[in-house]
Amino acid sequence: AADLGRAFAVGTVPPEEYRTRATQLLQDLPSFQCGNGGMSYWQSSHCLSNPYLTAYVLQVMHTGRQLGLTPDRG
Repeated sequence: AADLGRAFAVGTVPPEEYRTRATQLLQDLPSFQCGNGGMSYWQSSHCLSNPYLTAYVLQVMHTGRQLGLTPDRG
């Protein structure tokens, strides 16, 4: 979306901030990871991973890597 300028609106985030926000969100993802490696919808000490969310997050991280972002490999 960042490369398309104002062609698509993403909520209240201005297009010039898309890439910065996406990078920040990718850096925050490890705090949602459970001990079993899966991802959870919430940051919590009582982690309940969700296989569908985990698959989606992996796809997002893969796409981010293709776009030149560096997600946490852990």
